Amino acid sequence: MKGETFMPKNDAFYHAILAAVREAPDDDAAIAQIRTLLETDAAEERADEEMEFELQDFFEEDGEDWMDEDELAHIRDCIEALCPKDVVIALDLKGYACYEGSRLYAQDWQTARDCFERLVKISDNPYYANTLGYIYYYGRTGAPDYEKAYRLFQFGAIHGIQ
Repeated sequence: MKGETFMPKNDAFYHAILAAVREAPDDDAAIAQIRTLLETDAAEERADEEMEFELQDFFEEDGEDWMDEDELAHIRDCIEALCPKDVVIALDLKGYACYEGSRLYAQDWQTARDCFERLVKISDNPYYANTLGYIYYYGRTGAPDYEKAYRLFQFGAIHGIQ
């Protein structure tokens, strides 16, 4: 590890690395602990990528139309694991499922709004802004908010949504 540059991906991971260094009895033990943390992190990343591929396949193959309840439960588990990590496909699937109601999720305007708010922040896809605009325009989570809806519709229109 000598001479390698380490760039932690988030604060929790950074603090885990610092704790490993502080608590290790010597440099070799610290290096071993850091390697274990890196290997665990790499395994988690691979698992996340596999779940993301499964969600992409589910989307592309209209999985909701033909999957049984056990398979849908697995897809929900993947979505729930990836949404907190702001994975677009997971937020998209959950947002639209909660917007319309489906076999995947019951209609839930609050959850749909939360998903689309996050999607608007992390993606430049105008369809997410447009969908969020409808939630605000029709007051699906409270009183209509025409100002927010207008700004979101305007973003969509600028990017070709009519």
